[in-house]
Amino acid sequence: KALYENGYSSESVWVDWEDIPAVSKWEDEIRKGIEKANSVIFILSPDWAASRECEKELEVAAEYNKRLFPIVWQNVDPNTIRPELASLNWIFFRETDNFDEALQKLFAALKTDLGWVAQHTELLSRANEWDAKRRDNGYLLRGSELQNAEAWLSQASENKQPRPTPLQNEYIFASRKDDLRRQRRTLIGVSIAMIVSIALAIAAAISGIEAL
Repeated sequence: KALYENGYSSESVWVDWEDIPAVSKWEDEIRKGIEKANSVIFILSPDWAASRECEKELEVAAEYNKRLFPIVWQNVDPNTIRPELASLNWIFFRETDNFDEALQKLFAALKTDLGWVAQHTELLSRANEWDAKRRDNGYLLRGSELQNAEAWLSQASENKQPRPTPLQNEYIFASRKDDLRRQRRTLIGVSIAMIVSIALAIAAAISGIEAL
């Protein structure tokens, strides 16, 4: 509710207990929802720590190198929380905490380097599609999209979150490799066309001389 009241639309916020269609495969929908998310918020409590389903969501988010935001609703033993979340700074939303202050901390963290995060989300979606299509070259990046992806990847560092995934790296490198291959083919085609043109010109000149 607080997200909606502060400018986040229902289209920009995906909630696992609200947005999974009936009779759909739960794990598939969870994976899709997390893939398309720029950031993933986990609401920590003893029940959350004991839930295998919640652990699966964290595994997917960690696999995709998503930005993780642990917020504490009820006190929980850090030793029961996986390192991916336990090692991060927690934001406390307990009944004893100042809700507005905690909310502003969350908003400030969510808005950090949105350009980097948005491109990470887009490239992850494109890379997953390429992988799902058996790495068909028709799904690779080209032109300005490839240049932008390479520029994005060149900015990666230990301090940049989320980090590029191995699949994203493969996708960008495969796109560049395919681009170089297409350039070589084009160059060879142009060279052959030039040779044929020169040969025809020479043949025409010889025919003209013979006619004279």
